[in-house]
Amino acid sequence: MTAPPPGRRLPGWLVPAGLSAIALVATYAWNPELVRSTLTAPRALVFIALVVLVVIGVGRLLGPRRPRLAQTIQALLVLAVLTATILPSLRDTEIDEELDVAVVPRSAGPSASSEPSGGAPSSATNPPSATTSSSVAAATLLGEGKMRMLDYRASGWARLIELATGDRIVRFENLDVQSGPDYVVYLVPRQGAEDPGDGAFLGRLKGNKGNQNYDVPAEADLRGEQTVLIWCRSFAAPVAHATLV
Repeated sequence: MTAPPPGRRLPGWLVPAGLSAIALVATYAWNPELVRSTLTAPRALVFIALVVLVVIGVGRLLGPRRPRLAQTIQALLVLAVLTATILPSLRDTEIDEELDVAVVPRSAGPSASSEPSGGAPSSATNPPSATTSSSVAAATLLGEGKMRMLDYRASGWARLIELATGDRIVRFENLDVQSGPDYVVYLVPRQGAEDPGDGAFLGRLKGNKGNQNYDVPAEADLRGEQTVLIWCRSFAAPVAHATLV
């Protein structure tokens, strides 16, 4: 008596490929800009290729002997990558920090305002008005610039401010940046910078929306033109920047 033929097994790549396809379609439906920007970032493409190679390697190593274990490991790898890279891009974080001192331009007196003359400012075309306060000590506005998108959508303003104590901060106002994984902030000593280079690291981006303050290290080079840069460390890609004038 001959044994019945074994049941047909699913290809080892089917589970991770199916999960990836579902995640890609869902992400594109939710945020098409994220998919387009990711597919144009070289490091993101390299990262995706490495994940694919690891998944294939697991299938070839374990698939012939333990197919279910191989598919489980492959699925967990894909889910881990999606959790680390996709999920942060699907949620907004709004941080609203105050600046409890008045801000005046460097060339102006204590009673001056950094709001441009000629009408009320618009968040789309003009910088936000100076922060008002009853505090006697005023902060000095060293430069400001409009946030401009690079690989990701962005709007708002960045300002370099010197406090009465001599400390410097970078402040985002009305910031609205497309969310993503592992964003950090740099102050780069050159105009229109699109990579951190020799810039000063200011920390992780606290939120992709709102008003936020970042301490500038005392050793930062503030000579010449400055650019505030939001950088995605996961994919080594520029997110947005503002040249301060």
